[in-house]
Amino acid sequence: DIALYKERLETVKAAYFKKFYNPETHLFSEGKQTPNILPLVFGLVEGDEAEKVRAARLESIRTKDDSHFDTGIFGTRYIVEALSETEEGRDLVYDILHQTTYPSFGQQIVNRDA
Repeated sequence: DIALYKERLETVKAAYFKKFYNPETHLFSEGKQTPNILPLVFGLVEGDEAEKVRAARLESIRTKDDSHFDTGIFGTRYIVEALSETEEGRDLVYDILHQTTYPSFGQQIVNRDA
């Protein structure tokens, strides 16, 4: 059974990459955070390619998303884990969690009485 499921895993990974991965940008789907966090957290990306995806994800969050979460309900649970793999990622988590502009947890706290 192990050999069969390992083969199926490789087939699924290959199909997932073919459908969603852009090798030029090293981002999945349209570059949103959740599609770029989950493949790393679930071990679908490995080795050098994982490092390229991590770097592209960090850059995208810092620039395109202005250091804000863009994960939605499914990705929020994983973003801190995924970003905390590197020192640069941990710094970004700190920046994200200290945002007070929309959308952020800090913005909700600042405006809790509004």
